[in-house]
Amino acid sequence: MCRAALGERWLIERAPDAGLAAADRWQLAAAEVLLRYRLAQLRGVTLLSKSDVASDVATLGLERLSSATGEVRVKLGKFARASGLIELAAPVGRGGQVGLRAIDLTRADREKSWRVAVKLDDADDINVRMHMLAIESARLLHRVPSEDEVVRMKRRTQLSLDALVALAKGTDARTDAERELLFKQATMLAPEAALVWYLQARQLHATGQNLEAISAYRRAIRLDGEQTSYHYDLANAFFDERRYAEAATEYERAISLDPSHAPSHENLIRVRKRQGLKPDAVLAKYRELTSARLETPVVHLQVGRLLVGMKKLPEAIAAFREAVKLDASDPIGQFNLAHALEQAHKEAEAIAEYKRAVELAPNYAKAHNNLAFLYEKNGKETLALFHYQRAVKFAPDYALAWNNLGILYGKRGKHRLEVEAFRRQVKLTPKDPVAHFNLGVAYHRTREYKLAIASYKKSLELKPDDKLTHWHLAQAYERAGIWNLANDHWRKVLSLNPTPEEKTTAERHIRENTAR
Repeated sequence: MCRAALGERWLIERAPDAGLAAADRWQLAAAEVLLRYRLAQLRGVTLLSKSDVASDVATLGLERLSSATGEVRVKLGKFARASGLIELAAPVGRGGQVGLRAIDLTRADREKSWRVAVKLDDADDINVRMHMLAIESARLLHRVPSEDEVVRMKRRTQLSLDALVALAKGTDARTDAERELLFKQATMLAPEAALVWYLQARQLHATGQNLEAISAYRRAIRLDGEQTSYHYDLANAFFDERRYAEAATEYERAISLDPSHAPSHENLIRVRKRQGLKPDAVLAKYRELTSARLETPVVHLQVGRLLVGMKKLPEAIAAFREAVKLDASDPIGQFNLAHALEQAHKEAEAIAEYKRAVELAPNYAKAHNNLAFLYEKNGKETLALFHYQRAVKFAPDYALAWNNLGILYGKRGKHRLEVEAFRRQVKLTPKDPVAHFNLGVAYHRTREYKLAIASYKKSLELKPDDKLTHWHLAQAYERAGIWNLANDHWRKVLSLNPTPEEKTTAERHIRENTAR
């Protein structure tokens, strides 16, 4: 008898980007996992996920929970709009219960749970029950999977238990060589399953074996060519091999399968730039490709971003407004509109749009940071402090937000908190001379001169001829009573094209220190 394992990880593929997929189009990840694969045989593989603040890309992540009830939480990235929780009750005999709890993170009242009984040794019964869960949970978010989607999902369930176990062991392997061997074993155990070839390709790609990865991606596509992620990842492998024409073809194929797949749009534009096209030519080609997809918000987002790069802010703002008009629930669209308005010095409008972005996605760290910056610029420091704090809460690895928070703490005289903020920034960006300089200033203010000196010196290791850092280091040495070293740095200031006022001050300090 097959029994579903408790507390295992679940096999899941990359899903549409959270910020760009509105609730009425989002495919609920938890339901799709259960629908795609036989629950009784699922032993667990998780594809890596990431949330990239810089590019606003948020992909699906999967978290393992150590729970006696076998809970497995599926969640979106930092800019999440929805979440699902799968609960597998302990089986009794041949039967068991599977529950699914769907939550729309943008509205506290949009939450619902379902529970169905299943026969754990009956794959057909499991598929039927999981289909029911998928339909019910998707309705909560105003989307019902189409018949074609259901067919495609079921087509990828042809994985033997042995193949799934090999995939599971491969995911938990400690070395790339062991992982690659187990994934290869899975392709031998299930040679007609597109998914195993796709996972093998991703492993090869991750270890830099791009040509082998391309071959495996192509095998997966021959078996199941309707998967956006297969074409997208094949395009990435071509990109890494600098085979830009082939990469462009695959990105275009991914877009044809899923016009809202933002990473394919973004990378297609990157490819065009790598091919040496000028910005206006890139824009013209992109508009030609997407002329029949003007109802897709991501198209207007990409056009707007290209126009921003071309310094055509009025046209960019118009493109972003069209994207927001098509999907008013997308925080990424709101953010891009706000950022363009900010660059156009329309700060009041920008603040309103940033506020809208964080209302749609309360954990949108980049929007909190930018909103805080505008509040600070306009003298509203209390509001700025609140949003900087929210930014680092939701994205603890967001170095720019820690920098901005540290500066504001310094302005408000909270120097211990200033030190802590800049320490976090230095830890995140150890090769940034400005981060070390800022930490030195913070230590200077707390009268920890030895620590200030160490930070200034580290900054100068990275940027040796920075006049301002030499100036501050000279002052720190004076505070520490080390007059000769202070003078060394005052003399360095004199060698770095000082203003008349700086020259006078440095010469005065040298005279006074020499006389001590």
